[in-house]
Amino acid sequence: MSGTTIPLGTLIKIYPMTWITHNGAFIHIPKCAGHSIMKHFPGKLYQEGWLHQRRSEVNHDIAWTIVRNPVDRLVSYWLYEKRTKKTSRKLEDWLVNRRPKSMCWYLDGPLTRVYRFENLERDFPGLPHNNPGNTKGTQYYIWNNKAKDIIIDLYKEDFERFNYA
Repeated sequence: MSGTTIPLGTLIKIYPMTWITHNGAFIHIPKCAGHSIMKHFPGKLYQEGWLHQRRSEVNHDIAWTIVRNPVDRLVSYWLYEKRTKKTSRKLEDWLVNRRPKSMCWYLDGPLTRVYRFENLERDFPGLPHNNPGNTKGTQYYIWNNKAKDIIIDLYKEDFERFNYA
């Protein structure tokens, strides 16, 4: 591709749940805007059931990701599984039994840039919200029951590494 100009954001190569763009490899963490990023880069095809990869499994010098407040991420994950009938458990039981992987588990290697889900409108103007869940009011729900302690215990490293209070 010598001499060819690749528009910023154009997809070059696809790995399972890792999209290589002109900006580097996007490491997708579940429930951290992956569907929206996927739609943001034209020409990318989506295949249901792809595996999420860890940073250490991606052979690319430049890697970036999006992280999300662990509470919001996990409530979104739980509500998604309830909506798609993958669980009928209460949040506390689901957290202990399902135990989704932490963001740090996926990000086990060097990253060039870490974006925050909470700042997507600023960092990616015009980014569509393609997989919205109904998470309004979840902070009230979480911080008023025992799920709070479970999330803080299981995802302590996520809170600390990405500065979520």
